[in-house]
Amino acid sequence: MKLMDKIDEHPCYSKDASHNYARMHLAVAPKCNIQCNFCNRKYDCVNESRPGVSSRLLKPEEAVQKVINVAEKIPNLSTVGIAGPGDPLANPVNTFRTFELIKEKLPNIKPCLSTNGLAVLDYIEHIKLFEIDHVTITINMVDPEIGQKIYPWIRFGNEIYKGLEAAKILHERQIEGVKALVSNNILCKVNSVIIPGVNDQHLVDVSKTIKTLGAFLHNITPLIPCEGSHYGDIGIRKPTKEEVNNIQNLCGVNMKLMRHCRQCRADAVGMLGNDRSREFFREQYINPEKKVLAAVTTKGGGIVDQHFGHANEFQIYEVHGDKVRFIESRKTDRYCEGTETCGDDKTPLSQAKRILSDCAFIVTVRIGNEPKRELEKAGIKVYETWDVIEDAVLSTYRKHMQS
Repeated sequence: MKLMDKIDEHPCYSKDASHNYARMHLAVAPKCNIQCNFCNRKYDCVNESRPGVSSRLLKPEEAVQKVINVAEKIPNLSTVGIAGPGDPLANPVNTFRTFELIKEKLPNIKPCLSTNGLAVLDYIEHIKLFEIDHVTITINMVDPEIGQKIYPWIRFGNEIYKGLEAAKILHERQIEGVKALVSNNILCKVNSVIIPGVNDQHLVDVSKTIKTLGAFLHNITPLIPCEGSHYGDIGIRKPTKEEVNNIQNLCGVNMKLMRHCRQCRADAVGMLGNDRSREFFREQYINPEKKVLAAVTTKGGGIVDQHFGHANEFQIYEVHGDKVRFIESRKTDRYCEGTETCGDDKTPLSQAKRILSDCAFIVTVRIGNEPKRELEKAGIKVYETWDVIEDAVLSTYRKHMQS
């Protein structure tokens, strides 16, 4: 297939196409395999327009039916992509089942996906099988020293890596991922986020590197400060329009740029700059399972990695169907420092039972037999695991609902 045939109806790869064709993002991929300091995935926020935000998570069958419904009302729909709200390749079953159904029921729709690149090598054959000719990789650094300031951890090969080691692995996998896409004649667009004081002066090196690798297009967008993210909490600002233009101009010397990006939501529908996702909101896409609260013990960094007895706070999450949403932190005394007997209202364990009384379950890395018995007597189920918080809470919720 000629290059122009690949891009002439894809609004994200061609500015001309963006004036004539609509696109649609399917929110079928909630899990992520890396943590970005600028990201806070929200599932129920209709007023935000940025990557990582969606109003509903869909199962593959629901998603494809929704595409059929949208295509009936938007006849210029040309492209359907999966871009989150997590990472498509951290959710391979949902992602590729969705693409399988699209290929079967909507063969004229162009499929595409957007990923952080960590798992591209693992699924390159799947990408080829489902004829996904457009893949976007977000690459914010080609120097792991800078990368460790952006990514506190990654999950790779069932292990959690942190800091510089995490950034080195991610960098190597992203580079090899671009090479694999290009060698298989798959158009690779690279997205980069301008983070003032972190990678803003480094993006020229990113642009030079991806051009050498054969990437088709570079999309350089400003950081969107996000409440609840690390950068949002420490006050890293959004770059000015002048700063964005200057960086884009410097990178444009080396690389073809995309300048019409609208930093779309993970459930965007319609033309770029005219999101119609609310128009196609339907109650039948809501998972009917009841909402519950879950408690987590963590040392921080988004991982269940703290012993119950060492916790001086519990993080509380609301879970509903496929959605996990952080609610609040609740302070407590450390159980292992208590000297009084369990059952006395003044003991840390009794305090924990009061604090968690509205929670259906707690997820912790480890807990002693006595506190476990006491919590379960109080109606709070206890589950032990070590995993990324959202993944742990969601998988535990499913077990809990089936028990």
